[in-house]
Amino acid sequence: MFGDPVFNEMRWRRCKLKDISVEKLAYGSGASAIDFSGLRYIRITDIDECGNLKPDKKSPNHYEEKYLLNTGDILFARSGATVGKTFLYSKEKYGPALFAGYLIRLIPNLSLVNPVFVYHFTNTKFYKDFIAKVQNTVAQPNINAKQYSELDFILPPLALQNEFADFVAQVDKSQFACEIVIKLWRNSLKSSII
Repeated sequence: MFGDPVFNEMRWRRCKLKDISVEKLAYGSGASAIDFSGLRYIRITDIDECGNLKPDKKSPNHYEEKYLLNTGDILFARSGATVGKTFLYSKEKYGPALFAGYLIRLIPNLSLVNPVFVYHFTNTKFYKDFIAKVQNTVAQPNINAKQYSELDFILPPLALQNEFADFVAQVDKSQFACEIVIKLWRNSLKSSII
């Protein structure tokens, strides 16, 4: 739909990740995690391999407003074995949340990009190659906010990005419906065996 970002056959506008952000990419809070008390504290370890949050919830021991997430914010893991992993935040899906210091936040400029498109761009081979090339491997792999800011990015028309996001939403709904049917089928099968 968008072509290869390397060759850019579609001749989309090229830019850097920093060019699609409302403000500079920023590091998260240094608060400690405590038992959950209503405000979720998202840490690198809370994001699974599929880019979803694990069910275990923690809260920060204190917080500042500047670390509160808004729907559409994208988090990037900056250190360790998970460097490069990303997460697309939705307040409706995950409730109010704050992000931790080993994550970097991108606040997408909604007049330029659809956050769903940006998130899925971070699941491409192009992005994975960028991570492999840029990460510093001293004691443990890491990428800082400035390095993420310099990621080359293609910028298709917003209408096309929105069309893509609508398609992804339909696929997600279909996948969810299939998962429910499979669970019902398994439960039915278990009941018939017993």
